[in-house]
Amino acid sequence: MLLEKGYEVHGIKRRASSFSTTRIDHLYQDRHENDVNFFLHYGDMIDPTNLIRIIQDVQPDENYNLETQSHVHISFETPEYMANADGLVTRRRLCRSDVVNASTGKAG
Repeated sequence: MLLEKGYEVHGIKRRASSFSTTRIDHLYQDRHENDVNFFLHYGDMIDPTNLIRIIQDVQPDENYNLETQSHVHISFETPEYMANADGLVTRRRLCRSDVVNASTGKAG
């Protein structure tokens, strides 16, 4: 796990999602405590502006797509959204990382 290896990990949580963070509560720490390595940002993976803002704020050295759907049945009810979120978002995120890296001078 990335946290166990000392990585600083940033995640995105949709505002429309239920507030339940049961599956990650054991990882979460108040960002005002010392040695915090796990941060949640509100946003949506299909919002390119949101992705740019987070990437510019965080300026990650590495970028992983560990996106998941909270409830599998929702993916069947919203197939267009899921295709966008799973496929196109990955491409957009990589393109946005290149744009941000070019503007900051950081290697991609």
